[in-house]
Amino acid sequence: MDLAAAALHAAGIAARIELPDSAHFTAKRRAIRQTLVDDGVAETIERLVDALLPP
Repeated sequence: MDLAAAALHAAGIAARIELPDSAHFTAKRRAIRQTLVDDGVAETIERLVDALLPP
């Protein structure tokens, strides 16, 4: 449940990022990733996924 909520939050953030049409895919991905990191949700998702994976 927590992971699904974090993913929904991340999707909402990503949808609000203005990306120029002329930007390359990797530049767009980098901008989205940085925004998720700045928000803190990227770290949350990584922590939740790590908790689901076996050691």
